[in-house]
Amino acid sequence: MTRDRLIRLCWATVSLIVLAVAVGPGVGNFVAAMMGDAITVDYPWLLEAGRHLLATRTLPETDIFSWTHDEKPWVLYQWLFEAGLAAAEGMIGVDWLVRLFMLAVIAIYLFIPLFAAVPHRVSFVLTGAIGAIALLMVTLNMSIRPGLLTTLFLLIQYMAIAAMRRGRLGRFGGTAIIAVVYLLWGNIHLGVILGPASLALMLIGDAVDRSGLRRFDPADPEIEGAPLSPAAMLVLIGAAVGASLLNPYGLHVYGRIIDLSAQADHTAIVDELQPLDFGLVQGQLLLLCAGLFLLALIRFRRTLSTQEILHIVVFTGLAVVAGRLILWAALFHVLVLPKALHHLWCDEKARRRWLEPALGAADEFRPMILAMLVLYGAGMSLVVPHQVAAQRMGLCEPLLPGLREVARLRQPGDRMFNDDKSGSCILLVDPNAKVFIDTRFDFYGQAFLAEAAYTMSLRTDWRETFDHWDVDSAIVTREWPLAGALDSAGDFEKLFDDGIVAYYRRRDTS
Repeated sequence: MTRDRLIRLCWATVSLIVLAVAVGPGVGNFVAAMMGDAITVDYPWLLEAGRHLLATRTLPETDIFSWTHDEKPWVLYQWLFEAGLAAAEGMIGVDWLVRLFMLAVIAIYLFIPLFAAVPHRVSFVLTGAIGAIALLMVTLNMSIRPGLLTTLFLLIQYMAIAAMRRGRLGRFGGTAIIAVVYLLWGNIHLGVILGPASLALMLIGDAVDRSGLRRFDPADPEIEGAPLSPAAMLVLIGAAVGASLLNPYGLHVYGRIIDLSAQADHTAIVDELQPLDFGLVQGQLLLLCAGLFLLALIRFRRTLSTQEILHIVVFTGLAVVAGRLILWAALFHVLVLPKALHHLWCDEKARRRWLEPALGAADEFRPMILAMLVLYGAGMSLVVPHQVAAQRMGLCEPLLPGLREVARLRQPGDRMFNDDKSGSCILLVDPNAKVFIDTRFDFYGQAFLAEAAYTMSLRTDWRETFDHWDVDSAIVTREWPLAGALDSAGDFEKLFDDGIVAYYRRRDTS
């Protein structure tokens, strides 16, 4: 064995160890987290809304779940996701739905970047390591909700425009892909607004690079394409916005997003919209990726296009302001950071020839390693049985035995008070129940949310709320002070209490 061959094999071994140390815990911890977190308290009403759509073939005009707001208009902006969720759950069941969900997420953040989204000249060790870190980051807010498809659509859009930049996709083909994506996106998730925002960053960045205001001089030009003209970008933006408006609510979709963003009260009560907690490992990993990006940017300022710099800066900033947006910050770090580090490495090895074999040493093993990664990711997602999770149905799991008993005890037409979590979870065992409130916080509005929360925490006189709404029964989880008040209320009888869920009925005083 020659000396050069020995050096290359040593570097290849180091590279594969780095990849194994990153990907193993990344995928493994993601799957373990999703065993109990894939299904949230939103899942029950998303599923039942989809079942209603499939059964009636029409969009409901008013609320179908609550008795308190049954006459209020309810707009299903994500109707296509809900219908698809119900259809999928009906065909394969919830356990396989969770397995396929996990596989889809691993594909978005790891497999697709490795095979298609990141140029092959970039070491797969870099792409795989950053993708595994991203899988750890997204455990903060990843679940079976339409935000997953917003992530997928952002990825498809990025890949389509990157192919246009490299001359592998024509303007007509790129526009057609964008139009189809937004036709679906506008009917699936309010996150559709992130798409035009991303296109606007591309328009601004490409205009800067084309004008010469900022010099773009990558160390490896073969993995970069030419900036698109403003005219081409405006056509794409027009196709995107126009296609997204082909939904039952038209322009009102964008209006609703703006309204929600402006509601400080709504933002204040939703945990996921709070600033990112850097005490959490997910926040620290985002800081790590941002630090690596800044290292590449400061060391060689011209190695990345302006639009990619803007994407990292803007989406990382959004994640800092609202932690749930870490899903999309992680995506752009997977797409951009390996390229940034690749350019940094190319420049370094041009200056220091002895480094040349280091990063690409494992490339000759690429087919074998990628096959192993796919088998490992697919195996972890599909083979590991979801039933082993103690929290199979997430936060609803501990409530379900009690809610099944409540479903048996409740009477048709009950004006039942409940907390928001119970109001969503009961739909899993009693789809016909009418609730006081559930987790659709934007639907109920701040005033009603405050009334319900203050009643459950006894910050206001609970009898005033019960009398105002003519409540005749109540489900209360024991964590709320209201349960203790009802225990001692002489005009309410406790029919069930398993230590987690208690059910009360007003005594008949006739």
